[in-house]
Amino acid sequence: MLGSRVGQNFRHTLYPSYKSNRPPTPDTIVQGLQYLKASVKAMSIKVIEVPGVEADDVIGTLALRSVDAGYKVVSLVLVLRNLKGTQLFTDGVNK
Repeated sequence: MLGSRVGQNFRHTLYPSYKSNRPPTPDTIVQGLQYLKASVKAMSIKVIEVPGVEADDVIGTLALRSVDAGYKVVSLVLVLRNLKGTQLFTDGVNK
């Protein structure tokens, strides 16, 4: 499970109006994340969070570093509210 804590990230520092047109994350989502993380950890799946960095940026960085290290990323599943994740697909990172 990859992601960042809900809240500000580095883009908010660079662009104060970043995501200003979006409604805040519903409390039910924020509260549910703690249970999701606990469930994922209970299954011995690593949780990677980078403070101030969004989940798709973490996923993209890991995917591209894997390609650079010689691995082929054959399946990358992204659940995004936008299409930003499609920027991740390159010759070594396939849909």
